[in-house]
Order: sequence, then structure tokens, then C-alpha cells
Amino acid sequence: MTPIEIRPNRFLYLIPIVIALGLMFLFVYFTFVNPEGNEMPTMMYVMSGFMVLVGSFLSVKLFQRFLRNEFVFRMDDEGIESNEGGITTGLIRWSEIKEAREIKVPSSNRRSMATETVLALYLHHPEKQRARYNPALQALTNFAGELMGSSVLITPAVLGNQYNRALELIRARVPLSAGPAMPFEESESTSTPVPAQEQTDPVVRYFKYLYEYRMGRQKADARVYGFYALIIACVALGFLLPGLPVQPIFIFMGLFAVLFVYALVKMNRKAADH
Repeated sequence: MTPIEIRPNRFLYLIPIVIALGLMFLFVYFTFVNPEGNEMPTMMYVMSGFMVLVGSFLSVKLFQRFLRNEFVFRMDDEGIESNEGGITTGLIRWSEIKEAREIKVPSSNRRSMATETVLALYLHHPEKQRARYNPALQALTNFAGELMGSSVLITPAVLGNQYNRALELIRARVPLSAGPAMPFEESESTSTPVPAQEQTDPVVRYFKYLYEYRMGRQKADARVYGFYALIIACVALGFLLPGLPVQPIFIFMGLFAVLFVYALVKMNRKAADH
């Protein structure tokens, strides 16, 4: 097999580095240098410090990628390895892959509700592949695995004009099918009953509903409208009561993050039980 190896244009890493450094400079200049001499609220100092920490971390990581210019996808006689999004799957050997399918997932275009076709790899033992990640990433991939049903997703954007060739090479090694039209639409032979505890857990059900709504498989109801109404109410309350020590939108976002982590933990425990 002639290997397929795809590397990004390393100079694209310099663009977000420049943006991050520029934002860091603006926050530091107008908060700590403060040329106007205006009194700054404590929250501005907190935000500036947070921006410096995050911007510095991202700049260092992106510069490391610029220097290494690692491949984002590789396929050869040994197997497949993907580094899409900075998360490596490690080498997935052909013998580890049970089957491959083309399924539809939410489009990467955040302004659109459309879906796109991606290549999903189903492994014989996905828990071994996920064990390579740190605990937080394990929880996230376990949750995503419950939603998507697959072990690894490879997007056409990564493969580019090599997508059809990759399909042919995979077809020669493992079973390849069109798969379900959308995730969750598994056949009777691959579907598994949902445990009663998961069915009654409102947090897990809510996040699954949000996912299915994002996929276009569920219509908007009070759960979506209520979510948007709470965001609008928190923002409006922040404008009406500017003297509050903490903005309501920050409290709402923090609570939402806590519930999301809770759902991840529940999914992670379910995966561990299996």
C-alpha cells in the first residue's frame, strides 16, 4: 500500500498565535497600563489574567506544532492514525477495526444546522483505544461514543482529495458500509437497550435531546426555548444590575458546564461498567 500522509500548512499556525498575542497585549495595556487612568473593576483584572494564561498556553502549543509540523492523518500497511484537532488516536491497527461506515454528523459550520458525511471507524475494543487518553478526555470520548456509536471519526476536510482513495483502501481491509443515515439509527443487531437509570436521568436525557436537536432529528420545544430564554434573561439582568459582584451569565454558564461534566461522568461510569 502506498501510504496516505497528510500534513497541514505549518504557517497557518502563526495566524492564531498573532491573534492571541494581540489580544493579550490589548487586555494588558488597557487594564494594567491603563493610559486613561480610569478605575477598573476587579473583574477586568481577573479577565486579563485569564486571557494572559490562556493566550500564553495556546501560543506555546501552537508554536510547538509549527516547529514539529506533525501529520494530521496517516494510513499505511500497519493501520490508521489521526491527529485531527490536536487529539491523537494513536496507531489503530487494521486488526482492531471491526467495520467502517459513512454517517452524518453536525456540520462544522456553526452558523448552519446542516449535516456532513464523515467516516466512522468501529473498533472491536474501543475502550482500549480510549484508555490512551487522560481521564477528562476519556469521559468526553465515552460520552461522544454513546451519542455517535462509533469509536473514531475522520472528516473529509482532513483527507481532502484523498478521501475517495482512503475509502478504497479501507474497503480492501475492513467491511465498509453506508451505515445509518444518522447516529442512533443503528440496526437491531447493533443496538443495545438503554439502561433504566439512563432513561430516568434528566441531565443525560437533556444533553442527548440537545444533541439530537442540533442534528435536526428533534424539533425545538420548551427545552430549547427555555435555554435561550435563560441566556437572554441573564444578559438582560446583567445590564439592568451592573453592580452585581458576578454577572448572571457567568453563573449560568458555570452551572451549564457543571451539568455537562455530570453527564460526562455518568456516561463514563456506564462505559466502565461495560
